Amino acid sequence: MTLSINFGGGHMPMSRIGGTMLYASLPRGLPCWVDLCSTEPAAALDFYAALFDWEYQTQPVEQGGAGEDYFVATRDGIPVGGVSARRAAASSWVLHLAVQRVGEAAAAARRFGAQVLRAEEELGALGRRVVLRDSSRAEIALLQAGDGWQFEVGRPGSLIWAELITNRVRFADHFYETLFEYEAREFGDGRRSDFVVWYVGGDSVLARVRMVKDAGPQTEPHWLVYFGVDPAVGVDQTVARARSLGAELRVEPFDSAYGRIAVLRDVTGARFGLIDAGAATGHESAAVYDPYDD
Repeated sequence: MTLSINFGGGHMPMSRIGGTMLYASLPRGLPCWVDLCSTEPAAALDFYAALFDWEYQTQPVEQGGAGEDYFVATRDGIPVGGVSARRAAASSWVLHLAVQRVGEAAAAARRFGAQVLRAEEELGALGRRVVLRDSSRAEIALLQAGDGWQFEVGRPGSLIWAELITNRVRFADHFYETLFEYEAREFGDGRRSDFVVWYVGGDSVLARVRMVKDAGPQTEPHWLVYFGVDPAVGVDQTVARARSLGAELRVEPFDSAYGRIAVLRDVTGARFGLIDAGAATGHESAAVYDPYDD
């Protein structure tokens, strides 16, 4: 099971079949975890439990001899991500990419211009990770999966896609394509629409989108993670539910080549997207529609 949106065939196979990725099926560079670093973790836990029917398991995270609570979110008993406390910065979702040896991968990332934001740490059965700021200034994590790691993708309430939104596209392309040896395919005209899709083993796994020029100066490069929506419920109803729980709508629901999309901020300020991938036919990104000028 791979995390894939296959535009060449005009469909999104991951979103249609879904599945649980296991340790043995984890190629280097594949999205393998998402972690909400929240300024108000209690509020975040309640929000996503109500929106996606998530439940939580608590486990300690050991770093530098000090432990703190880490919440593993599950849906139908399968992990879909984590929630942890963040005290010094704004809330955000942090995408994790798979590596075989986290120490070696982190050293290579530093050589390519990354900075370490959070030193290597143990996430229990999930494995070991390090959190970086890549050379385009976006936050990203590298995860060396443990033997007990598993991760639900492509189903309602789980990760379905992720895009790097940045105005430092040359830095981003060099960093990720060198570190993970992604195959890259460019779409758009390079001006209004500059959209690169990265592939692992022939499967599309991630995209890089040039930030629109009128983005506010306070807008930093960032990864935008998208969660699947139950087609029986739909994006519009899910957005209405999220807003009733206190979320802020950033991009109104619209039909696109992905399917139907919306982008919100949760109750703690973290951006996330929704996709109902019933009719994906080509490349298009919510980043084109939202300048993220907040």
